[in-house]
Amino acid sequence: MYNDDELQSMMPRMSIEYRIEAGFLNNGTFDNIPENAFGAHIVTSFPIVGADGKFRNFRTSYDLFVGKVFEVKELLEQINNQTENNNTMFVTDGISEEMIKEYQEAGIQNVVSTKNGVAPLRYGDVAFATQEEMAAAITKINQTFKSVDILVQNAETPRIHR
Repeated sequence: MYNDDELQSMMPRMSIEYRIEAGFLNNGTFDNIPENAFGAHIVTSFPIVGADGKFRNFRTSYDLFVGKVFEVKELLEQINNQTENNNTMFVTDGISEEMIKEYQEAGIQNVVSTKNGVAPLRYGDVAFATQEEMAAAITKINQTFKSVDILVQNAETPRIHR
């Protein structure tokens, strides 16, 4: 049997932080999306049973961005087609050749250029053209999460032996 604190820790959770200024994430709620947010970081945790047969929390996260998506491969092709061969040349919106090559080496296929810089798009990340589109997605994510009522309680299964 698990005590109340242990049961509470097994409840699925979702949290959100917003990108409002470069380099910072600000705690937030799903119901109050800042109009000046150009991104968000969402973390979801839920219990799983490990190989040792014990419960532990599994966490996953992803990022949302407002900006323009560029393919790393295409950006490198553009650089290679340019007549100037300067490694510090900025291709577009602050994306340098060196940065693009680092992303390619790390296996990043796409980057997003936001109003406050460039970020890699990793598995599960999404970029939106406008803040309104991102806000609509955040609202949908929250609605979907809240659409299922999850009850975590001790299973009481009396057994009758004959």
